Amino acid sequence: MPKTVAHSNGGLVAQIWGHIKGVLNGHPGAITAVACSLIVLRMGQTSRFFGILLLYFLVYWRILGTSTVQKALAILKNVHRREQTKENSLKYAEKASELGDLQAGLGAYDKAEHLYLEAAEIFKLLAGEYDPKYAECLVSLASVCVQSGQQPKAEQAYLKAKAIQAVAFGKESKEYQETLDSLGSLHHKAGAYAKAETMYLELKATQASTIGVHDELYISTVRHLVDIYKKQGDGKKASAMEKEIADNADQRSMEKEAADNANQRPKSE
Repeated sequence: MPKTVAHSNGGLVAQIWGHIKGVLNGHPGAITAVACSLIVLRMGQTSRFFGILLLYFLVYWRILGTSTVQKALAILKNVHRREQTKENSLKYAEKASELGDLQAGLGAYDKAEHLYLEAAEIFKLLAGEYDPKYAECLVSLASVCVQSGQQPKAEQAYLKAKAIQAVAFGKESKEYQETLDSLGSLHHKAGAYAKAETMYLELKATQASTIGVHDELYISTVRHLVDIYKKQGDGKKASAMEKEIADNADQRSMEKEAADNANQRPKSE
């Protein structure tokens, strides 16, 4: 489940209370600050309704003049309009990303790259730098950059996505592990074996604690490391990894044989 970065509202609550006391003491401009603080707190439509209701009661009690209330309502209206614009922009970013997927599937990598970049910028600006959809766009961008032969740009996009996924999902998440694998593959194919080794070793350790050492994805990661060590001329490390694969296969074979024997035993009456 995605993690969210929490922001403390304690200071704003205290500020609102100070403004309310100012209203009750007869300071006519305080209600504007109250309205602004409510907006910053992002209390939602229900709280905003009660805020507007409070304005009218304050006018009724003759604590505030109508001009001040109109100013506060104008602020609320402008914020509501901006929120609608933000919502529409985020919907547009989602559509741009989907269209990017379509263009990438058709092999139009330049068009797909442009769409992913546009969507990524909107998500980053409006949803935040650690938004999962921003990371998703970066992964898609990296993928088309790989296809179009832009390895350095792909690496940067993958690294940004990895950093976001570590915060948004955690390092044991499927998303983070997939990006590690993609980075390892990118470096492996480019002959950057030291970088590939770093990515695959981290992936291997994470997979061992999540999906287990008998999973095919874990074994695939170990095979990548065998190939890397052989190409680096490090026979000792390559042999150690090959031994791990063989031991793993032997253990799985014994477990399967034991399970088969257990199933073939006659049931006692």
